[in-house]
Amino acid sequence: MDVSEIRSEELTAPQLAMALIDTIEVLEECKEKVLEARFTDIDKEGAEEVADIPVLHLRSFLAETLKPKGHTLGQDELALEIKSDAPEKVLFRFCRDGHVHLTTTDEALLEKVLQHWRKGGFKLYKRVDQEWVSRL
Repeated sequence: MDVSEIRSEELTAPQLAMALIDTIEVLEECKEKVLEARFTDIDKEGAEEVADIPVLHLRSFLAETLKPKGHTLGQDELALEIKSDAPEKVLFRFCRDGHVHLTTTDEALLEKVLQHWRKGGFKLYKRVDQEWVSRL
């Protein structure tokens, strides 16, 4: 399976929130799956908080974890990865520099995310040979 990776331009706080909502909506279609959610707190020397959660509990998990525990999109890093025994890969990363990445082997999911992010007006790039080259 080929792995594709796309990323957004640097996003503002409202755009990051919109991208997170889009991501949740896309992931909720994978109802039976479990995610590994990983926060990395840059201010605390890379301290990580990791939790395995059912996809259907993602909204409540984020509501309980983002602000109440002091995590902030765009300052801390958030990774959401579908756990699977299959060779498929689905990983969303919300980076501290304001970029959102999707790394996946699922072309249908990639297209769905591209549609969501384009509607949000995000400028998107694809990784080709270790370089971010093309605007999508």
